[in-house]
Amino acid sequence: DEYGEILHLLGTARELMKILLEARAARGSIDFDLPEGNVVLDTDGVTVGVQPGERNVAHRIVEEFMIAANESVAGELEGREAPALHRNHESPSLDRLSELREILRTLGIALEGDLRELHPSALQRVLAQVAGHTEEPFVSTLVLRSMQRALYTPESKGHYALSARHYTHFTSPIRRYPDLLVHRQLKAVVLGRDPEEAGRTLLAQRLPAIGEHCSDTERRAERAERLILQWKLVRLLEERVGEEFEGRITGVQPFGLFVQLKDYFVDGLVPVRTLTDDYYVFDPERHRLEGRDGGRVFKLADSVRVLLDAVDLRTRGLDLRIVGMPEPRPRRDPRRPRRSHRRSR
Repeated sequence: DEYGEILHLLGTARELMKILLEARAARGSIDFDLPEGNVVLDTDGVTVGVQPGERNVAHRIVEEFMIAANESVAGELEGREAPALHRNHESPSLDRLSELREILRTLGIALEGDLRELHPSALQRVLAQVAGHTEEPFVSTLVLRSMQRALYTPESKGHYALSARHYTHFTSPIRRYPDLLVHRQLKAVVLGRDPEEAGRTLLAQRLPAIGEHCSDTERRAERAERLILQWKLVRLLEERVGEEFEGRITGVQPFGLFVQLKDYFVDGLVPVRTLTDDYYVFDPERHRLEGRDGGRVFKLADSVRVLLDAVDLRTRGLDLRIVGMPEPRPRRDPRRPRRSHRRSR
């Protein structure tokens, strides 16, 4: 009753989405399903809550159709030797893959294959191992961080994560300049214009600089988005100092633990000085802190309960403490002389 005549089209779109998704999976394309938090604002633009991002059938239909459109357009322009910007994603570096293998090993997950020529299907299998488990978001983030950045270039070099021979950005011409440029070139092809008439030579000369500029502005926009989201989340939590939260360890360093708060998708730091129940030693190979005397271990992906100790809006930082740690001993005032226990002669 609600969708009337287009209901059968939506059903067909869902079936087509499944076919496209299965075809991508068969060729080794990596399907990231990372949890994201969407901030909820009131009428004054103040953050009042966080909602987990949704990825339902409708989202997947749009995603698969967009990927199919991007690949088709990129292949068409490449086949006609029409100058355009391609969205290239190169394979991860050997160093990053080696680091990823070592971290996964500590979690009991094997990254199989020759790292010098690792097919994306190997990373796809890693994600399949943790699908539906509590470690899935953390491992997905690890795999994503091992990836190279995608860049805009005039050459078609393929897209590693999608396991695609040709790829471009075509579907968002109203908000992304590379898509607008691709639309113009495709329109020239559809209308049968001579490439020379469309300014092919001049465009080909300008494309390297355009691609570099668009890649740079994309990075700046993404960084700005991350920073403003972090700031809004930290500002929201400012009023909850002193409360306890469930979290998961996302990073281990000599100076402390990075913990992501459950349901808030924001990280804070547990300084090593606040781990007062023991003296903790950093193990870089196994990415963990281990108590020298008691043997307690904090490692990647561990669930922990933390207390929000402080908030710093200027640095967008959260100071956390592990719940249950003994109170630290008060530090001696260095200006106060030590008492001598020796008898006077």
